[in-house]
Parts: sequence; C-alpha cells; structure tokens
Amino acid sequence: KMDFRVGGSYHYGIEGPNGLQMWGMQQFLDIVLERKIVHLQSFSDKDGGLGRHPMAPTWPSYMHVSATYEDSDSGGTIYTINWRPHESDAQGIATFDSARDGMTAGFAGTFTKLDAYLLKLQG
Repeated sequence: KMDFRVGGSYHYGIEGPNGLQMWGMQQFLDIVLERKIVHLQSFSDKDGGLGRHPMAPTWPSYMHVSATYEDSDSGGTIYTINWRPHESDAQGIATFDSARDGMTAGFAGTFTKLDAYLLKLQG
C-alpha cells in the first residue's frame, strides 16, 4: 500500500525463496520530487503494525533514511542514501553498526542488477 506524500506511508512485504516473509513500513517525512526522499523505516507485521527484524531482535525499531538524487556530469544520476538508527538505545545502534558491511554489499548487488537491467532496456 503506497501513499506517496509527506505524512503518507508505504507498507510492503517480500517473501524469500525459503518462504520467510518480511514486512516493512516507510513513513514519509520530506519529499522533493526528483531530488530527495526522507522517511522513517521500520519492520512491520502484515497489518502495518510495528514489527521487529526477524533475524536481529536487537535491531533499532526505526531507521531515519535520507535518499538524494543528483544529476551527474555523465548524464546519469548519483544516488546517495544515508541510514541511521532513530531514537535507538545503545544496543540497537551497535547492532546496526555491525551490519554496515552487509548492507553495503546488499545495496551494491542491487545496483549492479539495476544497472544490468537498464542497459538491457537500452538495447
């Protein structure tokens, strides 16, 4: 369910190959079309209530996410994303910090797939 406006939210679910379901919620704080999206990110349940990370119970309840989009000199887009724990305790911050390398690898893999897909579309 998507309500893309400041004050709106995006509730989504994914299912992995082993049947594990994960739900998430984004609450939009700031939107500058084609330039910036700021939101709070949390795990949720299937009904949109606050959930916990299914594999890391000490994960922060909320993440503050800022994503910016800039034109590059080569004609593409520079996408920058900044995640940080929001109103978290020390244990949540430590859990998040210990997962940075994995998140970086995950985002890199996602963008590699996106690049290949976009190149394929261009023919």
